[in-house]
Amino acid sequence: MNYFTTLCFPILIILNGFEEYEELTNYLMVAINNLIASGADFIALSGNTPHIVFDELQKRSSIPLVSKQHAYYQ
Repeated sequence: MNYFTTLCFPILIILNGFEEYEELTNYLMVAINNLIASGADFIALSGNTPHIVFDELQKRSSIPLVSKQHAYYQ
């Protein structure tokens, strides 16, 4: 089964623009935890902004995260 979630793009841009990386991480972790609660085995991040805090997201996530940027450069 596939699970999807969407995020509010303006919130991502504002948090990134003001370099509020802890808040950005917390905002993204809400979505990640919702997907985990829905039964996701892994999460693929396809946007650019989440990759700014990818390493911290991976540390906090209980399931693997896949980054398009990390996958591209490997």
